[in-house]
Amino acid sequence: MEITEFGPDDHERVRRFVEVTNAVRRADSPWVHPMTEHECEGMLRHAWDGEPPVAFLATVDGVPIGTAELHTSEYDNLHLAWLDLAVHPEHRRRGHGSAILEAMTERALAQRRTSVGTGGWEADATRGFAERHGLGLRIKEINRRHFPAEVFFAARSYRA
Repeated sequence: MEITEFGPDDHERVRRFVEVTNAVRRADSPWVHPMTEHECEGMLRHAWDGEPPVAFLATVDGVPIGTAELHTSEYDNLHLAWLDLAVHPEHRRRGHGSAILEAMTERALAQRRTSVGTGGWEADATRGFAERHGLGLRIKEINRRHFPAEVFFAARSYRA
C-alpha cells in the first residue's frame, strides 16, 4: 500500500479522495450528503476552524482504497492528533485500515503528539476496529433526522 500526502491543489488526488469518501458515505451513512471536490478543496485550505488537516490517499496498485486526515492544532491541545480514517467498502477486512492507522499514528508521534483520537459511526465494525487497536469509547455523537411536517401533524393530533 502507498499512502500519499496531498493538498488542495492536487486535483487528481482530491478527485480520488472524494470518490472514496462518497463510497464510504453511501455504505456507512447514506443520510450524509455526498462530498464535492469544491468542499474537499475548501476543507484542505481552511477546515472549519482555520487549521486545515493534512490529507492522505491510500492506494494499492494505483487503485484508491482509503483516505486519512491528520488534524492537529498549533494553539491548543498541543498533545493531540485527531485522525479521520476511511477504507473503501470494497477493500475492507484486508488490513488496510490498520495500516493507515499505524502510518497516521507514526506521523502524529513524529509531531510530538502523545494522544490520538478518531471516530466512527455506531456499528459493530467500528467497535471491533477500535477494540483491536486498543481505542476505547470516550464520546458518542448522535445524528438524528426530524421531518417537521410529521412532527407538526403528530403534535396537532396529540392535542386534539
